[in-house]
Amino acid sequence: MLLTVILAGTVTLVLATVLLVLLGHRVRFASRIAGILLAALLCLGSAELAARLWNLVSAYVLTAAGATFVACLFVIFVLPHWNPIGQVFLGSYLSAALAYLTLGGYLTFAGDLSAAATAASVVLLGLEILALLISGYFAFEGCDVLGRVRATRIIPEPDPGYLPKVSLQVPTYNEPADMVIETIKSLEAIDYPNLDILVIDNNTPDPQTWQPVADYCRDRPRVRFVHVEAPGFKAGALNLVSAQHLDPDVELIGVVDADYLVDPGWPRRVVGYFAEPSVAFVQTPQDYREYENDPCLTACYDAYSTSSPRPCPPGTRATRSSLPARWG
Repeated sequence: MLLTVILAGTVTLVLATVLLVLLGHRVRFASRIAGILLAALLCLGSAELAARLWNLVSAYVLTAAGATFVACLFVIFVLPHWNPIGQVFLGSYLSAALAYLTLGGYLTFAGDLSAAATAASVVLLGLEILALLISGYFAFEGCDVLGRVRATRIIPEPDPGYLPKVSLQVPTYNEPADMVIETIKSLEAIDYPNLDILVIDNNTPDPQTWQPVADYCRDRPRVRFVHVEAPGFKAGALNLVSAQHLDPDVELIGVVDADYLVDPGWPRRVVGYFAEPSVAFVQTPQDYREYENDPCLTACYDAYSTSSPRPCPPGTRATRSSLPARWG
């Protein structure tokens, strides 16, 4: 029975995956009715195909189709903002994963195993649960990009007239001085009227590493350098500087990595979102450089392409975790 459910569920998952890859990004509507119809068609069709491939018992095959359909119904009603293909894929994934874990649990605890074999099987089952949770997480994130057709939160319009004092903080530890100075220069080129640039070196053991940065920052308008000895790594240094070295007029804090080159118009495009009292954190996308002519770095760049300078797809992890600023 369980093996039949797994076989039929696997066929459904394979077909749903093909649909997701080929059409998931093209279907731009959400409909519970369409999702239910697609789920019913796919589950019954997969059950029939599995029965023909492996000569399975019809009653067991229909049970498998029903279990997958129930899982799809759950996803359809929990995620109504996804298109039908994304809903059916995630439902078939859940059904197949649960069926597999059920079989694994049965073989572990109901099988005729020795104590040592049972202990090893329990460990293996735990690892399989962990692997399915990780793969399920990435499956959800992929479906959220391909299958989501509408946002679930309202992003306020930025107020261009809201220009409070901003502190841009650059935490560093044992970074090459020329790289940090290049980042500082990009910050100095920012077009914003009320800006404080604060460079924080934290626990770098050799003063010759950070001293050139301190020398560059000395007597430069809008730029300050602070060397601190603080626990807590980057977060500890930022907390210490915010408590002891932050200008009291600062209303907003921006954190910039030591190897970033910042767009000169970035603060003006971001700060206006904070005019809305409910907004406490805004995340902006990033791009990468010096990856050309290196196959590994080029592959990494392609994998990270969702972080390039364009709006994140509505409702993806970046949108759920923070408010992504638009690049107008």
